[in-house]
Amino acid sequence: MGINKILIVDDIEAVREISIFFFETIGRFEFLEASSGEEALKILKQHPDISLTFCDFNMSPGNGQFVLTEMRKFTDSPYVLFSTENFKDHPEMLKYKNIYHVEKPLHIEKFTEIIKNALNPYELEGSHEDTTDQINDYLPVHLSLLSTIETVNCPLYISLGENKLVKTHHAGTSFDDHLINKYLNQKVSVLYIKKIDFYLFTNNFDKFMTQNLGKESSALLQTIVSHSLDMTKSIQDDIGLTPEIEKITAQNIDLVLKLCDSDDSLKIISSQLKKAEGSLYSQHCILTAIISTSIGKKLNWVSDQTSIKWAFASIIHDSILPLSLWKKIELENAHDNSSEKLNNLSPAESKLFHNHSTMAAELSRKWKTCPVDVETIILHHHELPDGHGFPGKLNAQRINPMSAIFIVAHHLATDLILKHGELNLQVWLQEHKNLYQTGDFKKAFGAINSGEKAT
Repeated sequence: MGINKILIVDDIEAVREISIFFFETIGRFEFLEASSGEEALKILKQHPDISLTFCDFNMSPGNGQFVLTEMRKFTDSPYVLFSTENFKDHPEMLKYKNIYHVEKPLHIEKFTEIIKNALNPYELEGSHEDTTDQINDYLPVHLSLLSTIETVNCPLYISLGENKLVKTHHAGTSFDDHLINKYLNQKVSVLYIKKIDFYLFTNNFDKFMTQNLGKESSALLQTIVSHSLDMTKSIQDDIGLTPEIEKITAQNIDLVLKLCDSDDSLKIISSQLKKAEGSLYSQHCILTAIISTSIGKKLNWVSDQTSIKWAFASIIHDSILPLSLWKKIELENAHDNSSEKLNNLSPAESKLFHNHSTMAAELSRKWKTCPVDVETIILHHHELPDGHGFPGKLNAQRINPMSAIFIVAHHLATDLILKHGELNLQVWLQEHKNLYQTGDFKKAFGAINSGEKAT
């Protein structure tokens, strides 16, 4: 038997597109479209080989009941009502055979079950690979990253529920705006690659980064590095710091440095944050680097080397923490994360949190290309000038100038993210002036005070 021919009937084009997308997740079909019941009847008569009619109810001219009643005069092929309407409200439709109901909004698992039943005994040809692998055999890739790099040289999968993934795209698929919008319209934001394809994907991504490192606008640059940071964080959480991840992380640092070279006013930084893509984690890394460099510029402490050190520290300082734990600490307890607090953590989480500065500092020390001083900056990033931080409970006199700038920037970046850019800097300065009124902290704090409101 040839490929099944499906008639999609709906007066809204976007709904027809979404319906086609869902059909494509379970098999390979040929599609015909109609925007009204009357148009559907004409197509059904012209194409007697249509395998299934997928039909909305409320249309004009000719609603879903009209389509079913008229088509049954010459075909018994399956009819699927795709509507908030229900057959129980239209008992006159129940006298016909081969009828099914898919409720709006559409749910992929129920849809798949009903369509496969409706097409039986038709042969469902060309169906996508239905994998029995576990979800933890895959790595997530955000659609925005796929849109940016455009072509992916390994298969991609969609999650249809717990431990169920289906291959939707072969290697070489181009992710143009039309394809991306199909997913976004269905509220799908992430596809998956198999872990065994990780090296294929990172080679693809590495090539893209090399070709485009110096070409992007500031906004696109931030999008690329945000999603790259998210990808590397996800993979590092899962399989550790591989040489490939180390290489992409180094490229991320180069991208962050380019962002640090752009306008450094907090007003601009805040505005960019409101439009930023990527997770809060990636934005935290980027903002900490940009604000550190911004403070350094105002103090005339910036050189190529100092910017590189802050960028390294920004990307590595929390890399040891799994993303779920990072969210719990940085976002849920942003203003109460001293070593004595965070009682909501499990013993294992608490131990990892208290040790993550030391562990990340050790990681940076082993990194061949990591500059000197980065280890110290990372080790100090939870210290406080009053000596109540950790792991060393150092006071301001024992914290070096680069660490002091980083600590203040780290604090401000977290608060900007919590407010999603809607932070009144003057209020923030007033609230924290007593904390940061000693030594190099006072200088760093004063440099921020010389800027504009971050609103």
